[in-house]
Amino acid sequence: MIRAWFARNRERLAVWLVAVLVVAAGVGVYFLVPYPVDERAIEAVGDDPTLTVEETDSGLTVRPAGSDPAEGLILYPGALVPTEAYVPLAGDVAREAGMAVHLVDVPLNLAILDVDAASAVVDAHPDVDRWYVGGHSLGGAMACRYADANADELAGVVLLGAYCEADVRDTDLDVLTVVGTRDSVVNRAAVERSRALVPDDARFVAVEGMNHTQVGVYSGQADTDGTIPNVEARQRVATAVADWLTEGDRTADARPVAVSPSPVAQTCRSASATRSASSSRSK
Repeated sequence: MIRAWFARNRERLAVWLVAVLVVAAGVGVYFLVPYPVDERAIEAVGDDPTLTVEETDSGLTVRPAGSDPAEGLILYPGALVPTEAYVPLAGDVAREAGMAVHLVDVPLNLAILDVDAASAVVDAHPDVDRWYVGGHSLGGAMACRYADANADELAGVVLLGAYCEADVRDTDLDVLTVVGTRDSVVNRAAVERSRALVPDDARFVAVEGMNHTQVGVYSGQADTDGTIPNVEARQRVATAVADWLTEGDRTADARPVAVSPSPVAQTCRSASATRSASSSRSK
């Protein structure tokens, strides 16, 4: 009886199957559409005479103009965030830290599909003496996985609105975590748990008023509104990263900072304000 029913409805079943596949493909494409980016903000970095933006086989590289830095920071993008969305942040970090920032492309804008993306950058720049790897959101978690597998080749990890899932506490890696107090995307409980997975001298910095998406120049992600301008938010992140990268002794000055929405112990300020505050504390 069942066989006879299938025989009578073979063509109808074929139509149904095709319809289901088309719907499934449409749903998949919908959920894999990347977030739109602010092209003007990206173009502004390309027009900055103090910076060089270069397309490479691995993605994009931003560095101080006329320089060939011996230190490099490789950044993985957040889920469904185009690589170019991080060009303005890369420009701020390159300018403040005097280093090259490499933004890697990943399949479907999902870093989990190419955890080893940083290797191609490292291989292409044999003259770089010191490497850091990091990322935003999902990209940060994948960067930490990469760091766990390549700890002997790296100096540190930079996590932006992200946290380590891999256990790197017994490595010599320096670790920086930067989270906005208005970030409603990152799993804050996981950020707190990650403290047990990183070295004791790891630094956690909260940027007052910044949300999750302000790390890049993209829109469309469900997030709490930030209370500071986008440009200021990125500048504060860049200052936190640059100050951490350029410190001579992070172990002696590893200031852990709460990452909950409650008042924080430390707010990342602009470069000049940070240096001024450091000078006052030393007196």
